[in-house]
Amino acid sequence: LEKGLNLADSLRGQAPANQKPHLAEMVERLRNFIGGCYYEISQAEMALEYHRRCLAAISDGVVTDLELKLLIYKSLGNDYMALGRHQDAIGFYEEASKLANDMDDPRQQGLAYWGLALAQQSSGDLARAKINFQKAISIFEVLDNARLVSQLRSMFGEILINLKQYDEAEKNLRQSLGAAERTGDSQTRGLALMNFADMHLAKGDLEKAIKTAHDGLK
Repeated sequence: LEKGLNLADSLRGQAPANQKPHLAEMVERLRNFIGGCYYEISQAEMALEYHRRCLAAISDGVVTDLELKLLIYKSLGNDYMALGRHQDAIGFYEEASKLANDMDDPRQQGLAYWGLALAQQSSGDLARAKINFQKAISIFEVLDNARLVSQLRSMFGEILINLKQYDEAEKNLRQSLGAAERTGDSQTRGLALMNFADMHLAKGDLEKAIKTAHDGLK
């Protein structure tokens, strides 16, 4: 990707004027991908350096493609989440969700709501996190993505436990667990069992909490 970025940048300098805008956006698309690679290997500070340059390109009018803008905003949200800067993350996830709405792209809309909900949960705003998890779940149910719905319901259950809404939490966790078992998604199954154990613990049922935690460990 670094080689591609350097090549695209070099070509942009030599290209006719009518080709420069396309090549300039290609440079920023590659830059965003490179930042994403740093994020995936847990180097969020480096990721942020790349994505801030992408943001500057948006501000300067270099990036006009709506999809690329959305990807850059989501990338910045991810970086700030990894760095514990939750309010900054919320701002960029909100920008991404607005763009997804404008583009009528349900998948990107669902992913933006998911990121926004996680950032709000981390910042302690459980009421808004609940709303955005519900929005994400509804979107992926319409898209018939059972695997993502199962993951989301488990995370949603965690929010509901913290809000002491145990009946609704249990309903969502059971749906998550059932879907994970049907699809063979052991990671989501383990997460759902962990959240079930948390719920039993919160309700003071230590025996059930221990048994469920053991099942999750398996």
